[in-house]
Amino acid sequence: MSPFPFGERYFTRRERISRLMRAIDELATEVGTPLSEQLPLLGEPADDDNAFLFAACGEVNSGKSAFLNALLGIPDLCPVSDLPQSQPIRHYSYGERNHDEHWSDRLELCTRRIELLRNYHLVDTPGIKSDTDEYPRELIKLLSKADIICCVLPVSNPWSPSTWNFLLQLAPEFHSRICLVIQQIDEREAIDIKVIEGHIKELASKKLDFSPPIFAVSAKRALNGERQSYQLLSSHIERHIENLDSRNKQLRRWMDQALVALNEIEDRVEGHAGQLREQDRFINQIETEIEQMRESFIQKLPHHLIDVAENFETEGLWTSKLLHRRLGAFRSMVRVFVGDRTAANIEKAFIEHIQTVVEKIAERDSGKVVRCCEEHWQELEMRIEQSMGIRPTTDQPIKQSLQTSRDHFISRLRQATELGINNLKVRHLLDKEFRARNVALKSFTATALIFTLLASICGILNLPWAPWILLGVGCIFAGLGVLSAWVTRRHIVRDFREHILRTCGAFAQTLEGDFEKALQDVFRDYADSLAHVREHFAQEKMSIEPRQRKWQKCFLTLKTIEQEI
Repeated sequence: MSPFPFGERYFTRRERISRLMRAIDELATEVGTPLSEQLPLLGEPADDDNAFLFAACGEVNSGKSAFLNALLGIPDLCPVSDLPQSQPIRHYSYGERNHDEHWSDRLELCTRRIELLRNYHLVDTPGIKSDTDEYPRELIKLLSKADIICCVLPVSNPWSPSTWNFLLQLAPEFHSRICLVIQQIDEREAIDIKVIEGHIKELASKKLDFSPPIFAVSAKRALNGERQSYQLLSSHIERHIENLDSRNKQLRRWMDQALVALNEIEDRVEGHAGQLREQDRFINQIETEIEQMRESFIQKLPHHLIDVAENFETEGLWTSKLLHRRLGAFRSMVRVFVGDRTAANIEKAFIEHIQTVVEKIAERDSGKVVRCCEEHWQELEMRIEQSMGIRPTTDQPIKQSLQTSRDHFISRLRQATELGINNLKVRHLLDKEFRARNVALKSFTATALIFTLLASICGILNLPWAPWILLGVGCIFAGLGVLSAWVTRRHIVRDFREHILRTCGAFAQTLEGDFEKALQDVFRDYADSLAHVREHFAQEKMSIEPRQRKWQKCFLTLKTIEQEI
């Protein structure tokens, strides 16, 4: 709000429009629509074009300068002299330093570092003389820009013909801006002032074809703090400023410019929102494509499981042969004395071979997945740039990321292979049969050794025939042990082979879930490569709502000011 009472509403509205313009400009910058050149009032809220111009004219020593000083309440603004002076027309405005510049022989531009002059400019004129028309011509040109023209009449001689002749020269467009000011009323009694006002009103009705308002003031008293005489004049100026068509048209023109700018911003915001909707559909389409790629590989799982089952069966048969060799009679008899770890070794060998086979299958399948993702990414980069205007970036190169996912894929299936074989309880089956076999072998071996030992004792005692009989019995038990080892080997190998063949399908089914989860992990990691794209979309989407709220706030402010105007 301006510090001076004249035009308070105008300056308040103009300041509100100025703030609105700055808010619109900031919003336009946010949405990428530069509108600075289309928006006025982005700099100083008051300038030479927007300040009110008050002009005072009248005959010599009518008190014009003192009147203007009292009007603004600044005693030393316009020089005051009791003696007639030859001076140019003075135009007072705001400046960063006090400076007088002779614009021409008849006009002087005076800048003063006074805040009131930001919004109110003054024109102080020399006395109008009847013997020359040079000043009136130049003055009339300057007065065409004035908002208020105060024709100052001295209370000592308010009917001087020079002033009234000057008023007669003014065109009709000046009439609504003219008011008559009787100055220096402190030199007369109040009753005399009433008589003079009546006389001036009668004289105006006779000489002029319009009826300007008349005000009696005392600049001397006003500068001393007694402003009662200026109250009616101040009220008139306030009403006049409120009804100035040029000012109101200017405010409406600014409002129209603000509305045009808001419409452009609205179009840009709505366009951006539409682009985001398209980008949202585009991102969903990409995610659907990745999901379809994953589903296509999952649909091929039965084929992978057949390969796993066939290889499981092949490796089971190979392990059965290995088991057959390990269960030879001689080896079995030796393990009776040194301990038997055949079951653990067989299971370990079986697991290692199956893991090797599954790793090869996993490398083959994951290689296909990685190549599929790489080909899709090459195409996707161009599509993202075309649809969203950004280059997709990742924390690490896409090939490196996919290779890491591939390693995890293989590692997961390797671990799942070991767990799946453990769940088949191959070791449990072998341990159970090996315990029974080893008990029998130990029994036959121990019995054979006992009879051999007895035969040795009898031989030392020189007992006839006894050593040979006992040795023969020991050999019989040894032969029975060899026979038992041979028979149980066939039985154990057969049961192992049958168990492997019976569980190959179950083992393949065990890996099905891990195969599917491993594929999901790879495609999840691949989808995570779009994190930057999703983050960019989320940020853009989050920016829309605040911009819409700012637009609505600006629009409501605009409509509120429009209603006030």
